[in-house]
Amino acid sequence: MDIQVAPGSPHTLAVSKGVLNVSPAAVGGVTIFDDSTPRPTSAPGNFQLYASIQWGSNAMELYAANSESTGFDFYTLAVNSSGVVLQQDYPAVFWNPGRIHYDRGTGLVYSDDGFHAIDPSTGLPAGIFEVGGGWPMAPDSTLNTVFIFTKYAFQENSNYTINLFDMTHFVPVSSIPFSTQNGLIVGSGRFIRWGTNGLALNDSSGNIYLISAPFVSGRVTQPVSSSRCRPMDHMEPSTNSVHNREDGVIQWKALDYAGSATDPPVQLSAAASTVG
Repeated sequence: MDIQVAPGSPHTLAVSKGVLNVSPAAVGGVTIFDDSTPRPTSAPGNFQLYASIQWGSNAMELYAANSESTGFDFYTLAVNSSGVVLQQDYPAVFWNPGRIHYDRGTGLVYSDDGFHAIDPSTGLPAGIFEVGGGWPMAPDSTLNTVFIFTKYAFQENSNYTINLFDMTHFVPVSSIPFSTQNGLIVGSGRFIRWGTNGLALNDSSGNIYLISAPFVSGRVTQPVSSSRCRPMDHMEPSTNSVHNREDGVIQWKALDYAGSATDPPVQLSAAASTVG
């Protein structure tokens, strides 16, 4: 199911266990390991489905989400030297969470349902990103930006979009269309920030896609009023087009790369590496 290294404790792991050929699969609960040694107390998974887990701000807080049933729960768990126990089960928090992410800068939990930012102390939404459901996101409070990987209905085959949202106000900042050289990305998986201007995505075929461009490092930082944005489904997209901010308006421009007229191109490559 999932495995996460504890913050500040590289030898401590939280492991969400599953059962093969069973639906739902996430019925194995959560166990804390110190290297290869399990702590004695585990959080059982009979009624809680810990499909995705994330540590909080320290090695005593753990969060989890249920994407295995329509309960779509959000869980908070407490970790100590004996192991891990369930603290709170908040039902129906997400629309379909997929993987969850915790950002230490905001203290919020973000969901790959493509919508929700959750306050883990209450289980209530702190904000909604209106981009459409079921797409992976990568929050980065150092840039005050949430990156959401999306494929719109009008985008064919190997064409995709990365949406940028202001993390504080939950409003769209920019949308960057791009295409891949390897064709259709099958089964998008984890979507993360890396380096100073990089994003990375893996798929179910074992490929890792690396995206590098100035827009990642915060070149576009001011939110755009939604009343001044032209709806994407009213535009004529092409594989070499881009949303570009001019005078506060997101515009669709035909360029040879995704960015402004002075930006270097978005670089996307796929490495045939197996993802664990």
